[in-house]
Amino acid sequence: MASSLGALLLAGGLGGAVAFILGLAFARTAPAVVALGALGAALACAFQALASSGELADPLVVQLVSAAGTANGLGWLAGTLLVARIRALEFLDAQEAA
Repeated sequence: MASSLGALLLAGGLGGAVAFILGLAFARTAPAVVALGALGAALACAFQALASSGELADPLVVQLVSAAGTANGLGWLAGTLLVARIRALEFLDAQEAA
């Protein structure tokens, strides 16, 4: 049970870290940040569809994979929100300096 919780925490942290790093590297405008969030939503939906496709026989494994997908999606959302906050602060700083 503890390893399952660790897997969920790592899965959510992985999604958040990837979204944050990709956002800092590539999302410089508001539409790009929205696209980053949409990409995360699409990946989370694809992961959930893969988890519920019936390939896995054990129902507990299906639940664990589904929970890891949800944690990853929420982590991606958190990383995207952090990038949006950073970009908003950069925009406000540029407005204040002008």
